[in-house]
Amino acid sequence: MCHRPGRSPYNRRALLTTDEQARSAIADAARQLKRGRHRRAREICETVISDHPEHPGALGMLAIVSAAVGDRVTAIEYMRRAIAVVPGDARLHYDLGNLLLAENELQEAVVAFEAAVACDQNYADIIKLGTSALSDAMDRLSIPGQALGVKPVDRSFMLCGPAFTIHNIPCDIKGGSVGDYIDDVPEGHIVVIDNAGRLDCTVWGDIL
Repeated sequence: MCHRPGRSPYNRRALLTTDEQARSAIADAARQLKRGRHRRAREICETVISDHPEHPGALGMLAIVSAAVGDRVTAIEYMRRAIAVVPGDARLHYDLGNLLLAENELQEAVVAFEAAVACDQNYADIIKLGTSALSDAMDRLSIPGQALGVKPVDRSFMLCGPAFTIHNIPCDIKGGSVGDYIDDVPEGHIVVIDNAGRLDCTVWGDIL
């Protein structure tokens, strides 16, 4: 299949007849999302949904895309639809729990986390981890994924001092770097990172 460099080979008219083709399209959507191309990622997922209306992978990815643009209500709806198709998928319950936490739906979030643990006991330990620790572990193991609904560990914690500002932008296909500016931060300064308000990924691990 021929397509212009830098563009996804999928379009709204594409017929994704096999599950393998659908999974390939969803993987492409994830790459588009990583590059900050939210609209293109959504279009690819919608192509999959048009041929496979209840495809859990496409529904889950649409939830992630919706969360990335700040529409957590729609993200929750997509995640619930995905769970209805595969209720035994612990990852979907876990992601739903994080989305509900971000919406301050605490009781529903607890139910979702309990469902994740019921599906996979390993999630009992995962839930105890901080976002940064979990993200770093997934990066080290080359496991693709995102932590939805990233929130502060302690909202009452405050810092005061001169700001050292960083503006993060989506990386290209070669990937980005983390912390290559740390030696430039003057002593006593506080690193303030602008990541355009994205809640679907971390911009710093547990290093700082």
